[in-house]
Amino acid sequence: MSQSRTGTLPRLELVPEDGAPPDVAAIYEETRDLLGIPWTAAIFQGYAMYPPFLRLAWAELKPNVVTLEFRADARQLREQATAAMRDLYPPGYDRSQVEGWGGDPHAIRIVCETFNYGNPKLLICARAVSRSLEGLRRQGPSEDTDLRPEKPPPGEEHIRHRRIDLVDPAHPPALVAPIFQDIQQTLGLPVVNTDYRALARWPEYFHHAWEDLKSAILSSPYQPARDALAEAGDAAADRLEEPVTFSRDILRREGVPAAELDNLVRVARLFADLLPGLILNVEGFRQGVER
Repeated sequence: MSQSRTGTLPRLELVPEDGAPPDVAAIYEETRDLLGIPWTAAIFQGYAMYPPFLRLAWAELKPNVVTLEFRADARQLREQATAAMRDLYPPGYDRSQVEGWGGDPHAIRIVCETFNYGNPKLLICARAVSRSLEGLRRQGPSEDTDLRPEKPPPGEEHIRHRRIDLVDPAHPPALVAPIFQDIQQTLGLPVVNTDYRALARWPEYFHHAWEDLKSAILSSPYQPARDALAEAGDAAADRLEEPVTFSRDILRREGVPAAELDNLVRVARLFADLLPGLILNVEGFRQGVER
C-alpha cells in the first residue's frame, strides 16, 4: 500500500551531512538545534538535492518552528497518533518476547519517543512546503495564537543530545535487508526512513515487530487514521505565523533548473505524504514495548 498520492515516485537522492557543502551542513545543524532533534531529517536531506530550495524552505520555516503555537500543534499531532494507534493496533507481542528476540525494550522505547517528538514537527513543515508549492492557500494564525518564541521545555532539552545509532541501508545485516525491501515496497518509499534504520539495530526484534505492525498498516482502519493525521497537519501548517510561499518562478530565479521543477514538487509531496504514516508506525512500535 503506497503512502504517496502520486503513482510515480520522484527521483530522490538524500544529501548526507558528510557530503554536504558547508552552507547546507550549516542548515542541517540549525534544523537540529531549532527543532530540538538529534538527527538530520531526511526531508531536509531530500530538499538539499536542490540547495536553493533548501535555503528558501528553511528560511521560511525557521521563524515558525520556535513559536509556542508550533510546539503545541506538534504535541497535539503526537497525541492524535497515540490515540489512533491504540484504537487500531493491539500489538501481538509483549516486552518479554521483545527481550527473547534480542531487543532492549527500554532502548527501543527511547528511540521511538525521540522520533515521536520530532516527526510531528517535520509533518507540519512538510505539509506547509508542499501545499505552498501546489498553490494551496493558507488561513494564517488565529487571533489568539501565541507566537512568542519558546525554548524547549526542561523535560525536552535533553532530546536534542540523544544518540541515535543507525543501520546503513547500503550494508544492512542479512536479516534486515529483506525487511528494508519490504518496508519500501509496502509503504511505497524510495528510501528507508531514519526511524526504521534506528530500530533495525535489533534485527530479530525488528523482523517480528514489522510483520506484526504491517498487518495493521494493511487494515481498513489505518488509511482513515493516516488521512486524519495528514489533515491535522494541514491545519497546523495553515496556522503558521509566517507564510511559507513558493512559486516555480521564484525557484527558477534562485537557480533551480526548470527541467527539475516537476521532480522537486514530487519530492516535497513525497515527504508530506509519508510522514503521517511514519508517525503512526513509530507509535505502533512504541506501544509494542509498553505491554
